[in-house]
Amino acid sequence: LDEIGYVTVPPRVIVEKLLLRDDGAPPRELKVFVFHGVAKLIQNVFICGPERTAMASYHLLDWTRLAWKSAHPPPEPVCPPRRLDEMVRIAERLVAGLDHARVDMYECDDAIFVGEITVYSHSGLHRFEPECADYLLGSHWNLRPSRMRALWTILTKHRRIAQHKHLPWQCRSP
Repeated sequence: LDEIGYVTVPPRVIVEKLLLRDDGAPPRELKVFVFHGVAKLIQNVFICGPERTAMASYHLLDWTRLAWKSAHPPPEPVCPPRRLDEMVRIAERLVAGLDHARVDMYECDDAIFVGEITVYSHSGLHRFEPECADYLLGSHWNLRPSRMRALWTILTKHRRIAQHKHLPWQCRSP
């Protein structure tokens, strides 16, 4: 998707051990959304049934379920992972110093595994429902002016931040 943050990262292939539960299904995945070193939200994703349908729900850190819509919501109730607090602490430590990142984690056979760490959650294309969900996530993100310049670069598909002499929010009327 031409994500500017990964332009300088050379393509690589990583092969990992397949994680499976005792019943042969993949473990559920926790996507921990971290802002400025503090976890704020968890997306709980697990695979169900012979069709291996991905089901998702969104939770606050105390495991309060949010009324956000998902293509395939899981049945109620969804219990939190046994080691949820530890997983949140690990996610916060891994991305400390970043203004935002999502850390994907798995709990399998009494071990915690980290999958993906990304600063482009869902490539920035996911539509949350209700719309206020986007506002809630964005309210945790403090974008400084330098970040706004990078955002402008991403949105306009320019690769060189330095080429911008005057950005829209810096322009003053004569």
